[in-house]
Amino acid sequence: MADKVFGGLKPSANGPRIHTGSSISTSDATTVAQDSPLAYTTANLTLAIPTNAAEVSLRPSTDLRVSANSDPAGGDSYFVMEAGERIVIGVANIANLYVAGNASAGTLQFYFITV
Repeated sequence: MADKVFGGLKPSANGPRIHTGSSISTSDATTVAQDSPLAYTTANLTLAIPTNAAEVSLRPSTDLRVSANSDPAGGDSYFVMEAGERIVIGVANIANLYVAGNASAGTLQFYFITV
């Protein structure tokens, strides 16, 4: 995984400087970028985390398996998001996120928060 550089510290209300999201990206960092909304099946799909992404927001149209491991479709290390649920995952130290439909195909809406 490439080192991520989180510049752009902003002052907080209490004085210390903190990282804040400066933009969003609706494309991942694969060689041929995958854009949101993204169709998925029950097979594994890799989302490559963009440089300087701190978080990703996910919202699937059907139940979706999510993992930081490479095989959520056949493995046992994943969690299942319910259809329509929206979650935000910190990805600052993750190179890839892996998803697969839990029992059916669907569409994933996502965006990365970058700093």
